[in-house]
Amino acid sequence: MFYEFDNPKTYKGEPFPYFERYRQYVFSLDINCSKIPTQNKFLQKVFRAVDLIKIPLPAIEFNRIEGTKFYPVYF
Repeated sequence: MFYEFDNPKTYKGEPFPYFERYRQYVFSLDINCSKIPTQNKFLQKVFRAVDLIKIPLPAIEFNRIEGTKFYPVYF
C-alpha cells in the first residue's frame, strides 16, 4: 500500500489512479490438525506438517463499500 492515510497524485513521476480505501473483515474457519488426539508419533508429525498448509474453507467478508460477500473457497 502506498501512503498510509491518503492517495498520492503521482508515483515516480507517473500519474497514480485514485482508489477508495476501506477496511475488509474476512471470517473463515481454520482446521487445526495437530489437536487431533493420537498416540502414533508418525501421525502426530503428519498432522503438524499438514497444519503448515492452509486448507481453503468458505468465508464471509464484511466491508462498507460492497456490504457482505460470501466466498465458497477463500485463499
